[in-house]
Amino acid sequence: MNPQELSQSSVASGSVADVKPGADSPRKAVPGWMEFFFTRQIFAILLCFMLLMGGLMGYFSMIKEGDPEIKIARAMITTTWGGTDAETIENQVTDKLEEEIKNLQGLDDFTSATFNSFSIINVAFKAEAPVAESIQELRGKVDDAESELPEESTGREKPNFEQLSQQDTPVLTLALSGEGLDTGLLSQVSEDLQERLESVKNVREVNLGGQRDEVIHVQMIPSRLTTLGIAATQVYDAIQEGNIDRSWDLVRDDEIGAQVRLYGRFRTLEDLKNLPVTRLDDSRIVRLSEVAEVYQGLERETQRAFLSWEGSEFSPTINLEVVKVAGSDTIQVIEDVLAEMELVKQDPNIWLHGMDY
Repeated sequence: MNPQELSQSSVASGSVADVKPGADSPRKAVPGWMEFFFTRQIFAILLCFMLLMGGLMGYFSMIKEGDPEIKIARAMITTTWGGTDAETIENQVTDKLEEEIKNLQGLDDFTSATFNSFSIINVAFKAEAPVAESIQELRGKVDDAESELPEESTGREKPNFEQLSQQDTPVLTLALSGEGLDTGLLSQVSEDLQERLESVKNVREVNLGGQRDEVIHVQMIPSRLTTLGIAATQVYDAIQEGNIDRSWDLVRDDEIGAQVRLYGRFRTLEDLKNLPVTRLDDSRIVRLSEVAEVYQGLERETQRAFLSWEGSEFSPTINLEVVKVAGSDTIQVIEDVLAEMELVKQDPNIWLHGMDY
């Protein structure tokens, strides 16, 4: 091999050795914010801790809703016409209202149901329809249809308009029951519980179901009315006019002034029994106890609630439906109500022996 070939071989091998991978490859630039956190580890740890604590605080303080409120315009229209059959109400009331309602803008759907003595119409608007404007327009349509309805002198009442909201749904339902406790006793306790629970924070109202209040019953005796020549309307008018408290203005003289008031309302059951109904031709006064049976008892039953737990026999119960304030925490409201119930159980003046919920 001549010297020239040896020199070329040396140069070629040197060139190969100079380009070994990884020997002097350039480093990639690290972003400044990453370098800042890597070089200041204490600050990075504190920042992560603060983010974690903020997330935990937000989770425990936020309002939790399994069924959050969706603002959709909804309303219910109820029309009462006592003593009228369902077919007449449907033809003269329900159909007239539906004719006006179906032309509303943004209307999604409406349903109606007609029964003896009353009708119900549920109206729902589309989700994108403005709530306030839609409800106002619906009120206007109901007012327009009222001129086509039968006169109120026939016994028809003015349509009752009620705006519905998802927040009207009870968040908790409690059932009061107890062995040997009848509906009358449970009804008395439920009214006291209703007052206590409505004082709990963020409780809007407590509705009772199945309760029956104590009232005074006046059962007329037809044979006595016929014998004495007294109409049932005379008895009704006498009770209405006699059960009124009246103010008789202010009486003054030079020395003293006094407010005169007539206490005409019945304070006891005997006061009602001794009510004068009319005066006969022989000047004899006929009192209420002569023409009617007057007694105190539970009001007429319009709804009934019973409870059976784990296969046991059904027993009468009173339902307490708790409705919360809109926007409040459902879980917190339920916990507060249950805590109040436990406090009431310790009060013997309210809680009956053997009663449970």
